[in-house]
Amino acid sequence: MQSSIHSAFEPPDNVLLAEVNYTYCAQFVQKPTAEEAIEERHLFNSIAWPDPPVKGLPVEFSSNPAKSYYVIQGEPEQHIGGQLVVNVHVHNFLGLPKRHGGDFLTARLHSPKLGAGVVGKVHDHNDGNYTVLFPLLWAGEVQVEITMVHPSEAVVVLKRLRKEQTHTVIFKSQFRSGDLLETTECDMCLPHNQKPLCNYTDLETGEPWYCYKPKKLGCDTRINHYKGGYRKTRFNKYEARFFKSRRKVGPFMLVDDTNNILVKFRCHGTPIRSPPAYTSELRYVANEIDRIQGGPNTVYIISVWAHFGTYPIEAYIRRLRQIRKAVVRLLNREPDTLVVIRTPNMQKFDPAHSLFYSNWFCLQIDTVLRAMFKGLNVKFLDAWEMTLAHHLPQDLHPPQPIIKNMIDVILSYICPAGKT
Repeated sequence: MQSSIHSAFEPPDNVLLAEVNYTYCAQFVQKPTAEEAIEERHLFNSIAWPDPPVKGLPVEFSSNPAKSYYVIQGEPEQHIGGQLVVNVHVHNFLGLPKRHGGDFLTARLHSPKLGAGVVGKVHDHNDGNYTVLFPLLWAGEVQVEITMVHPSEAVVVLKRLRKEQTHTVIFKSQFRSGDLLETTECDMCLPHNQKPLCNYTDLETGEPWYCYKPKKLGCDTRINHYKGGYRKTRFNKYEARFFKSRRKVGPFMLVDDTNNILVKFRCHGTPIRSPPAYTSELRYVANEIDRIQGGPNTVYIISVWAHFGTYPIEAYIRRLRQIRKAVVRLLNREPDTLVVIRTPNMQKFDPAHSLFYSNWFCLQIDTVLRAMFKGLNVKFLDAWEMTLAHHLPQDLHPPQPIIKNMIDVILSYICPAGKT
């Protein structure tokens, strides 16, 4: 059976122009230890992505899902427990086979009538051909769906943007003393040769955060933090052609007296994209973990990923490293504590989201997250596969049926079969 691959995007309404590049201010960050540097190299190797051998070729030579196709191998009837093999062949806009890999493809096998789905594993042969392997888990008719999220040429652009333009999201803080109110820009890194900076680096984790110093007020008068918007002019006309295509910060608490259950929710600290939030309520996850006792009746669910997609992966690795250390300390003092790590999930496919929440960024974050917590006594909530395999549209905040599935998985960890 031969079928075409569909694209994730529709043509954009307008073309975005390039702006001044920013660089990641490594001078503001504590240097990793020798052991941490080795770990970073392994993590970078795990998310390495091939580049086209020649860059800057005309768009006609880039991957075109409309000209590409896949072929299902084997007999029309196959058996549960087996494996369905699908070969994918990518062509360019001229209809010619691609000679290199690097396209970002996702795959799912699903049965709409049954509401069942499973994710396929994509293997890049680096020659324009891919093999997708699906486990056959249920009986009935199934459909194969292959999506080209980004052509390899677009991935090159995304890699450049994340490296050079870390100031995609505009963060701000207000400073107040009496009737005097001033607002300045903040971030993990700010050009330090423009204006004096206020240093809000966390003393316990070493996580950096800076704001431009107000003209009249002192650094100690900062009262809140919030997202001020996005810088939308991010790439040039040539690069744009490859992209043709409210949930409040709390904290919250819920009490169930009947069943003796207490649920607390708190957003992670900066960089959090949020409406104005008091700085006193912005807590780093590692610090919060160190403040809880833990034990057999405590469940800690950690979800840190989406707001790091616009930063170099080093920033995410550094944040996870501090969280991992805190988790290890928690499990050492209370080994029976249940810790659940929620992975990233697939998000909607459109030009705007491809800039700020690209699923390629999410895939990189997902790989690093799993690698850094591998081997620890923690459970994973695999939101990535749950959203990719589901028939409902992908979204940053998954729809209700997927949320219910996530809660069911968490409850199965809390009270597995056979446990009273």
